[in-house]
Amino acid sequence: MRQLRLTPLRLAWMRGSLPSNALSPKELRKALSAFRDWRQEMLAFFDFLPTRLSNGFVEGKNNRTKALMRQGYGYRNRRHLRLRILLEMA
Repeated sequence: MRQLRLTPLRLAWMRGSLPSNALSPKELRKALSAFRDWRQEMLAFFDFLPTRLSNGFVEGKNNRTKALMRQGYGYRNRRHLRLRILLEMA
């Protein structure tokens, strides 16, 4: 895993003590205020990152099932559609 360099500016941001008026341009102050407002959510992402959990597999199965349902409007019997989905997902 890549190690982040902890510069004084980054440490101040992580502690939440980074003043929004530290730099003069208006746009930069606006961006810093967004970072200050979303700091907890951003740091939570990096806490989650090492676990590498994802629901991508399940989402892929759901997407394929929905595609089969769209293709299966011609089935006369709902049971046959269900069997087709189970066959495809196996």
